[in-house]
Amino acid sequence: MSETLLPYTAFALTAALHGALLLGLVWLLERAGLVRAAALREWSWRVALFGGALSACLQLALAARPLAGQWPVGRGEASIEVLSAPAAQRAVRAPAVAAASDAPKKSVAKSSSPVVAATSIATEPAVVVTADASDDASFVVGAWEWTMSHWGALVLAGWLAASLLLLARLVRSLVALRRLHRDAEPVVRGDLAYDLAALSATFDMPAPRLSVSTAISGPLATPGRRILVPDWTLALPADERRAMLAHELWHIRRRDPQWRVAFAVWHALFCAVPFVGLALRRLDAIAELECDAAAARALGDGRPLASCLVRCLEARDPIHYNAFAVAMASPRSPLMQRAERLLEGVPVTSSRVSAAARAFGAAAVTAAAVLLPAFSPTLSHAGERIRVTNADVSSSKTSTQMSLHIEDDDGATRIKLRTPERKLDYKATTKVTFNADETDIAAIDGDGTVSLEEEAGGVTHRVEYANGDNGIARRYWRDGAERPIDADAKQWLSTIIPRMMREAGIDAVARVDRIYKAGGASAVLAEVTQIGSDHARGLYLRTLIGNYKLGTEEVDDTLKLTATIESDYERRNVMSAALAKQKLDKPGLETLLKIAGAIGSDYERAEVLSEAVAQIAPHADLRRAWMKSALAMDSDYERRRALTAMIDVYDGDDLLVEVIGASTALDSDYERREILRTAAAHTRDAERLAVPYAAACKALGSDYEQREALMALVRAGKLERDGTLAVLDAVEEIGSDYERRTIMIALAKTMPRDDAVQARYMAIAQKMSDFEREQVERAAGFTRS
Repeated sequence: MSETLLPYTAFALTAALHGALLLGLVWLLERAGLVRAAALREWSWRVALFGGALSACLQLALAARPLAGQWPVGRGEASIEVLSAPAAQRAVRAPAVAAASDAPKKSVAKSSSPVVAATSIATEPAVVVTADASDDASFVVGAWEWTMSHWGALVLAGWLAASLLLLARLVRSLVALRRLHRDAEPVVRGDLAYDLAALSATFDMPAPRLSVSTAISGPLATPGRRILVPDWTLALPADERRAMLAHELWHIRRRDPQWRVAFAVWHALFCAVPFVGLALRRLDAIAELECDAAAARALGDGRPLASCLVRCLEARDPIHYNAFAVAMASPRSPLMQRAERLLEGVPVTSSRVSAAARAFGAAAVTAAAVLLPAFSPTLSHAGERIRVTNADVSSSKTSTQMSLHIEDDDGATRIKLRTPERKLDYKATTKVTFNADETDIAAIDGDGTVSLEEEAGGVTHRVEYANGDNGIARRYWRDGAERPIDADAKQWLSTIIPRMMREAGIDAVARVDRIYKAGGASAVLAEVTQIGSDHARGLYLRTLIGNYKLGTEEVDDTLKLTATIESDYERRNVMSAALAKQKLDKPGLETLLKIAGAIGSDYERAEVLSEAVAQIAPHADLRRAWMKSALAMDSDYERRRALTAMIDVYDGDDLLVEVIGASTALDSDYERREILRTAAAHTRDAERLAVPYAAACKALGSDYEQREALMALVRAGKLERDGTLAVLDAVEEIGSDYERRTIMIALAKTMPRDDAVQARYMAIAQKMSDFEREQVERAAGFTRS
C-alpha cells in the first residue's frame, strides 16, 4: 500500500471499529432496559455516533499504544526474491575493504556490548525496486497477493467512493431545499402567523420564518430557523394547527435541523461504520417523540396533535423527504404509534441529561481510546513480493537466487530465507535478545518461544528456545534426532545467527555501530559484502555513511559498494545520506554522478541530482556532467524538477544561461516555460539573460507558453537595447495577436527610447489586427492622425 495512504486508512478503520463497538454497546444497553429516559437515550446514541472518530483522534493525539494492541494495516508475509551474485565476487576491490574481510566476526566477539535485541527488523519503508523492462527487475505480484497487500487501500477507496456519492446526494438535497424555500409563500399575517407568535412566546423563543408550500405533503423544520407547512394545513381546525406549529417550533428550539445536517454529513463521511443507520433511525424517533411531548404540554392535550398526525398519514405521498429537513411525518417515523401514545397521554413530561451522564459519555470515549484496539499505519514488508537482480562487480554470470520472507507482527517475528543451497526458518513469538557475539540467544520475553532451523548440504539443524526454571532451556536436533548442543551445534549457531541478522536487517543500526567501533568503516563495508539483499545492504551503507564522519577513501569505498546495489531506491537512499552527512570532494562527486547516471528510475535520479546541486554547482565541469545526467532522463517533469533545483540552490547568471540552454532539450512546452520563468525570477541582470532566454522562447510551440515565459522576463528587470530587440524577435514568432499585444503593452512601459527598438516595435504592430495594433501603438505613445 502507498505510504501516503497508510495513516488515513488506519484512522478510518480505527474509527469504524470504535464506532461499531460503541453503537453496539448502546443498542445492548437500550435492549436491556438500562437506558430508558428519552434524553439519556438520545445523548447515548449521539455519543456513540460521534465517539468512534473522536476516540480514534484521541488515540492519535495521545500517541500511546492502546491496551488491546494494534493491528497493522496491510499485514501479511513479505516475499523478497533477490538474484544476487556470490558475496565473494561482489567484494569491492579496495585495499581497505579487502584487508578487513575477516573483521566483522572477530570484532564482534571482542565487543563489550552485552546483548543485541532482535526488535528492529529493517522495514522502513518496505523494499521498493524500480522495474526495468530489459531484465528481471520487476514486481511479480499475483492478483491474490496484490489484493492482500492492498486491502486497506481498497477498503479506503470503496469507502471514499461511497462517501462521495452520499455527499453528492446531500448537495442535491440542499439545492432542492433552496428551491422549496424560493417557491414557498411567506406567511406574515392570519391565523397561522398569530398562532406561531403566541406559541413562540410560550416557548420563550423568537418566532421563526413561516411559509406555505404546495410541493410538500407534511410540515418541515429546516435550517435557518424556518418552518414549511403544506397548503392543506390552512384548513386545519385551530387546535390541530396550533399542535402542528408547536411540534415544529420545538424542533427549532432543540436545534434538530442543525443536528440533522450534522448527522447527514457524518453518515456520508462514515457510511462504512456498522449500525450508523440504526443510530440515525433511533435519533429521529427520539426527536419526534420529544417534540410530540412538547406540543402536548403546550396545548395541555395530546389529542389535537394525534389527529394532525393521522391527517399527515393520509396526505403523505411517496416523494423523497429532504435530507436537511426534519419532517413531522417522515417515512421513518412510526406515526400510528406516536398517535396512540398521544391519545394515551404518555408523553407529557420532559427529561434532561444529568451532569453525571454527560461525564460518563466523555469517559466512555476516553476509555475507548485507551482500551480498544487500533489499526496501526506502521509500514511493513507485508504482502510484498519483490524480485531484483544484483549486478556482479566482476561481471561474472554466476548467480544465486535468494528468496527472503519477513513477517513482523506485534513482537512476533518470522523469517524465511531460501537459496538453492539452503533453507532457513526463524520463528519468535516475542521479543528476543541475542548475545553480543551473535552466537546464541541471551533473553526471551515472557513465555515466548524461539525456533531456528536450517537445511544445507544435506544436513538439517534445528534449535528451540524457551524460558525454564533455570533460565533459557535449549533443545537441539540434527537430521531429526535430538542431540546435546555440542561444538558442532555451537559452530552452526555462530554462523547462522549472523547470517540471518544480516539478511533480515535485524538491529542493523546497532550492528553497524558495534562493527564500526570495533573495526571502523572497513569492517562495516566487509560485512556488507556478505549481504545478498539490496534492502539490507542499502540499510547498512545508509547507516554507515549517515551516522559517522568518514574519510575520503572510506566515502569512496562506500559509494563503490553502493554502485553494486541494483535497486534504484536503495542506491538513492545511500547517496542521499552521503550528500546530507558527508562533505564530498570532487572525485567523490564524480563517482556519485556516475552512480546517479546509472539509475534507471527518473524519479530516483532526479531526487539524487536535486540533493547534489549544492555541492555540484560551484564546479563548472561537474555542472556539465550533472546536466548531462539530468537531460538523459526520459521524464520532462523530472528534468524540470532537477534543473529548477539547480537554479534554486546556486545563484549566478552564468548558471542560468546554462540551464536555459539545457531546457531546449525538453519536449514539453509547459516544463520548458516553467524553467524559463524560474530563471527569470532568479536573475540579477535581465539584459544578460535576454538573448538566450528569448531564443529559448522562440523554440516553444505554444503561443500561450511563449507569452507567459516572455512576460516573466519583461517583469524580471530593465531591458536595454539588445535585450528588447531579442524579446521583439521572439514576439514576432507568436501567431496570436492577443498574446503579442499582451507582451508588447508590458514591454512598452520599460523599453529604451532607441530608434531601432521603436522601429522594430512598430513594424511588428503593423502586422496585427486593427484593434490589437491600436492598443499596442497607444501603449508606446504613438497616435495616428
